[in-house]
Amino acid sequence: MRVHKSFLDSEGDLFPTAFRNQPKGSIGMSVDWSEYAEPIDTKNRANKPDENAVIKFTAGNARNIPNQIVEHKPVSPPEIPNQAHSEVIGDKKDVEVRERFMQIYEMEIPLINSI
Repeated sequence: MRVHKSFLDSEGDLFPTAFRNQPKGSIGMSVDWSEYAEPIDTKNRANKPDENAVIKFTAGNARNIPNQIVEHKPVSPPEIPNQAHSEVIGDKKDVEVRERFMQIYEMEIPLINSI
């Protein structure tokens, strides 16, 4: 999952608000399935890759968070194809839900530039 630098503190650690449904108003948080994408692929899909870090967590751990469902939803043309695209569906505004995501994520590609 890409994380924009605005969701990282000065040490490069995530703010819990990084775990949100995106785009605004959607029911899911966009992620890439590692079966189909390398972390660098995920980073490079950003409009400004240098402004993004990449984190990872397992689908199983995400499914263990209350009211979260993981679905593989590949993107096809006419949009830019992405076989790895998946969504973690469920409300993420609850503090407990965000804290559970904070416990399961690992930094895969840290932000190199200063924040």
